[in-house]
Formats: sequence, structure tokens, C-alpha cells
Amino acid sequence: MEKILNLYSQLSKSYDVLYGEEQKKKYELILHLEKPHGIIADLGCGTGMFLDYLIPLCEFIVGLDLCVEMVEVAKNRRGDNVDLVVGDIHLLPFRSSVFNYVYSISVLGNTIDHKVLRPISDVLKPHGVLVLTLIRGERLDSILYSIIDRLKRLGFGRITLVDVPEIKDIIIFSKHIKKSTVEI
Repeated sequence: MEKILNLYSQLSKSYDVLYGEEQKKKYELILHLEKPHGIIADLGCGTGMFLDYLIPLCEFIVGLDLCVEMVEVAKNRRGDNVDLVVGDIHLLPFRSSVFNYVYSISVLGNTIDHKVLRPISDVLKPHGVLVLTLIRGERLDSILYSIIDRLKRLGFGRITLVDVPEIKDIIIFSKHIKKSTVEI
């Protein structure tokens, strides 16, 4: 984890130039498929590029990232309806059932810790929407099935996968139908 954090710390000033076009394609497709409203969380917000898209659509947005330097860059995009938090996606510092939409874009990779889905589920309101993107990799199929199974066990339904060749990630849309009765 420390290696990844150091990498993003070093990339913080140049991230938008290096990956901006790639990320913009994801944001535009995600928002084309469903426009968010209400209170939003962007978990793994990085430099805050997605905030540019969310600010005019949403009542309030919280961006969270583990990398202090990325959050510092994101502060330049900050609108009146945005709060930025340095924090860990595994230990979310939010009340239960507060967000209408939770996004985690390009955060989950081939080494996903499925335990991260429980805290995300907890902060999402009933009938809230979770949008994850999963970076393509060698074990993508098994990881996708595992994530879908975990989401179902956490009370998510209407799980939709979006796979567009021009986008480097698989997009997962899911709706929080009910609170889980199974402890995972």
C-alpha cells in the first residue's frame, strides 16, 4: 500500500495531464448512463477531476482520497458544495446511510480487498446507487463474479456491467435494495 501511495504522491501534479483524457471518457459515459442527484461520495477522488462534472448536478459532494498530495490538487477544483477528506476507503469516516450515490472510479484493481464493499454499503442510503469501475487485468472475470456475488450478499440489486472497448475499465452500476442480513 505504501508503494502505491508514494507513486500517487509523486504523480499528483502531473496526473491530470497523464490520465485526464482517459478518465474523462469514463466520467462522461457514467454520467450519460445515469445523472446523480442529492449527496454524493467520490471515494478515491484523486485530483478531483470528477468533481468538475458533479458540482453542477449535485446538492453536496464529498471527495475522499488516501493521498494528501492528490487532495491538495483537488482543492483547486473545490466548489461551494464540495468537501474534501483525506481518508481510507476501508475505514470511511461517514455516518451510515448518508449518500444517494457513491462512486469509486479506477480505484479497484486486480488485488481488490472485498472487505471494502461493506463500509461502502453502510454509507449508502437505501435505494442509493453504487458505481464502481474495475481496472481490466488478467483475473478480471473471476474478480467481477466475486464482486457481483459480494454486492448481492450486501443487498444490492439491479447490477449492470458496462463494457465499452474505448474505456479501460469495466463499469459496475448497482442499486442498494436493502440492508444485508448476512454478515460478511
